[in-house]
Amino acid sequence: MKAFQRVGRARFRRALCLGTVGLALTVGCVDVEQRRQSTLERADRQLALGDSPRALQILSSFLSYDPRDLEIHARMAEIHLDSGTPSSALRILDSVPGDVDLDARSTALLARALVAEGQLRRAIDVVKLLEARGEPVDRVLDELLDSLATRRIPRHADMPDPWIERLVELQLEKQRFAAAAESLDKLSDEESRRSLSERWLRQAWVDAEVQVLEDVLREMSELRQGTESPWRLLAEHRVLSVKKRFDEAALLERRFLERYPDHVHRYDMLLSSARRELRSGAPGQSLELARSASTLRPSEAAPLLEQALALEALGRAQDAERTLEILLSSWPQHAGAARLLSRLDRRRDGTSGVDRARIRLSIDTEGGS
Repeated sequence: MKAFQRVGRARFRRALCLGTVGLALTVGCVDVEQRRQSTLERADRQLALGDSPRALQILSSFLSYDPRDLEIHARMAEIHLDSGTPSSALRILDSVPGDVDLDARSTALLARALVAEGQLRRAIDVVKLLEARGEPVDRVLDELLDSLATRRIPRHADMPDPWIERLVELQLEKQRFAAAAESLDKLSDEESRRSLSERWLRQAWVDAEVQVLEDVLREMSELRQGTESPWRLLAEHRVLSVKKRFDEAALLERRFLERYPDHVHRYDMLLSSARRELRSGAPGQSLELARSASTLRPSEAAPLLEQALALEALGRAQDAERTLEILLSSWPQHAGAARLLSRLDRRRDGTSGVDRARIRLSIDTEGGS
């Protein structure tokens, strides 16, 4: 009954504020407004002193006087959010009487509290409502997407495509490749899916799990993306290599090297192809590929080592030794080169070869790569 009386008094005071009662009674409205402002000022002073509990107590005392005051509810919810207690903020906002519509500020605070509490599906609906009303949603949408970036879009949640696009970009920045792949699948616009899938491949082809790579590649095929891209070839090459489907991987390497002579990852593909050709018994082709890799990056040791291995396989031991000496002059601690040179030395007769092998073995023992 007391609660009903408080609501009744609040309604009466609001009627006064609307001017529906005589001028003589508008003094009561002024008193209510003055009391509200005084309460807010007192609470702000306590907040400035760092005393949030006291500020909340002051605001709560006003709600016992007018439980329908939305501004006071919103201020209390805001304090709880800033204090890291979103569940209390939700409780305050849920206590607003059912016949009082939340304004833009209170609705945004509700969405922020839901995000902080992990109630993301409900938060999505609230932010969509704000956006539909034409209210600014930048801050709460950023918080929502940042929370979703480390999780997954809730099942049955209906998110607009522009939100999902921003979410995918954020997930890629955070290297949440599996989550980004799932988000891509929820885009309804095929052109956006193709474009973002290409970006996903560009960033994720090296580090994403192979199964996730396969899923994205399959999705791109289902979208019938007609134009081939180097990033798609790189991703397919990695999948085939991990699955040890080396013949198919070799075909992709050749296609990549033929079609993308200036690509940033041409060096990596040349080196991979050189190693594969050597393993498949084609040291001549391996040598040419390794030399091409060296031309692209003369300051790298790996192509020189591949050249030496190919030369050894071709029976050109002296050329292999000279290549290794060049390598070791710049990288004296290179263990792989030292081991190979020792092996070549052991195949030769003569004291000098044995001595040099001993020197190289000592380098290898000391470590380094």
